[in-house]
Amino acid sequence: MSKPVLTYFNVRGRAEMIRMLFNAAGVEFEDVRFKPNAEGVEGPNAEFMEFKKSGKCPTGQVPFLEMDGKSYYQTLAIMRMLGKKYNMAGKNADEEYQLDAITATIGDAQNAVVGIMFGPFSDEEKKKKMGEWMADEMKGMPRYLGYIEKIAAGSSTGFLVGDSLTYADIYAYDFFTTMQGRVKDVCDNQSTRLRRRAVPNIQ
Repeated sequence: MSKPVLTYFNVRGRAEMIRMLFNAAGVEFEDVRFKPNAEGVEGPNAEFMEFKKSGKCPTGQVPFLEMDGKSYYQTLAIMRMLGKKYNMAGKNADEEYQLDAITATIGDAQNAVVGIMFGPFSDEEKKKKMGEWMADEMKGMPRYLGYIEKIAAGSSTGFLVGDSLTYADIYAYDFFTTMQGRVKDVCDNQSTRLRRRAVPNIQ
């Protein structure tokens, strides 16, 4: 059987959690990354544009996974599918609900960050807006980090849901560690709180 093929840009981005899940499951996969444009060549990534034109993915988006003769897209849908395949998706309906609720909530935080980082703002405005969001107890990072820390603190197993690793643990770990790196120069006081302790069994 051929290896799964994961296609994305040459960055962590939305594909990193999928890479992490494969690694956690002990599954070898082909990690295809678009090469950046040649130095001095501006505009959209050439390899990505070729991928879009190929029609392989209905939405023309990445990450894009080819596995067992089938194609998959949309990060969270891929994570959920792989979680079920490798026994990381909960053991009953209640646990499945909890996983959905956790990943949907973190997804809200992720969308807020994307809205700032890729919004129509200058670098200085992005820095200011990100700093404000990182400090906002009601709508920003403290709210989301507190949510995950509360769940982790209430767990006797070290996992967010149940007694074994799930795709939600990986999703949370990837988001918060990515944010820790992203905000170093934006809001140092808040970034010191973004630690692996929120999902202690992924270190």
